Amino acid sequence: MEHGNVSVGTGRLAFQVNSAHLMEHLGYMCIRDGEPREEDVTEVERVYNENPKHHKESFQYCKGGVECERFLNSGNQIRNIIEGLLNKRFPDIKKQGPAIVEFAGTREHGKFMRAHPSREAVSVFRPLRDPACWDNGLFKLYTSSHHQTEVQFQNTDNRDAHEIVVGTDEVLVIFGGLHVQLSPNSGIRMVWQGFSKRPMLSDIWSPLALPFMKV
Repeated sequence: MEHGNVSVGTGRLAFQVNSAHLMEHLGYMCIRDGEPREEDVTEVERVYNENPKHHKESFQYCKGGVECERFLNSGNQIRNIIEGLLNKRFPDIKKQGPAIVEFAGTREHGKFMRAHPSREAVSVFRPLRDPACWDNGLFKLYTSSHHQTEVQFQNTDNRDAHEIVVGTDEVLVIFGGLHVQLSPNSGIRMVWQGFSKRPMLSDIWSPLALPFMKV
């Protein structure tokens, strides 16, 4: 059964069962989901512009609502994919966010964080108006690092870092334990939502948690 196109690294394939195996190995995938409706994009922008912002570390952000959920699920396939990755019915999955995030760049060279505070979780990102990449703020992804402890990751000499481009017709899905490196660049706005098998509880206070995941 096909659910759209998937980009893992530089390759693309129809989303099938073997795609989940590839994501389990790499830790992320980009799903071709079609362009969102203009009214959905405009509504997300309105909420961001009209609400107070949090400013922390490399991000400026505010809490989103149903407009973000519509925007993330424009192609009506994300729920099915999240269910498959977490092996749980969508109503039983714990949700975090959503948040509307502007990537503001970091001054700290080589700052690493994780894609979600919890390991048994998935983070979903979608760019608003422009493709997201390293040059406008998107982090690097360290493949297979979701299988490593923090000590193992820090002691790895040959880390495999991917600088990817996420188009406006794509959704980036990342396993929670994957390490990411913050970009020194800025400008891109994205919508984020987290999904986990269990409540985050104390995981949210991890120093490796991205700040907007606390909204």
